Amino acid sequence: MKHSDSQAILVFFDIKKPYEEVAAKLKREGIISVCSFAPYSTLISITSGLPEENSKAHQVISQLAR
Repeated sequence: MKHSDSQAILVFFDIKKPYEEVAAKLKREGIISVCSFAPYSTLISITSGLPEENSKAHQVISQLAR
């Protein structure tokens, strides 16, 4: 999955799926630190958290990217 090289506490992803679909799935999984960047409807960002939160976010995003 294409992503930015992060120098901060967030990473941008081109999830190649509509933001609304991705945000709804992440929210159901308890991951809420996501925003979209109009007009780029498939680009999202997620803020890093605790290691276990990052692992869960990585797992869910990886599943969505398939």
